[in-house]
Amino acid sequence: MRSVFFEHNNDLSRYTSRKSPWILVYFKEFETKTEALKEELRLKKLNVASIERLVSNFQIE
Repeated sequence: MRSVFFEHNNDLSRYTSRKSPWILVYFKEFETKTEALKEELRLKKLNVASIERLVSNFQIE
């Protein structure tokens, strides 16, 4: 299965093909899809300053 980033960065996604290359700057794992979708909605509501703070504080464990 191809990753989402592979599709975005290789012009295989019609929605984001002109906005590449993408760089992964933040990720979080969840037990369920429901939890992940709730977090996605929360992140989409954040303002720019909050997103920048989240990304700058992110560390891979």
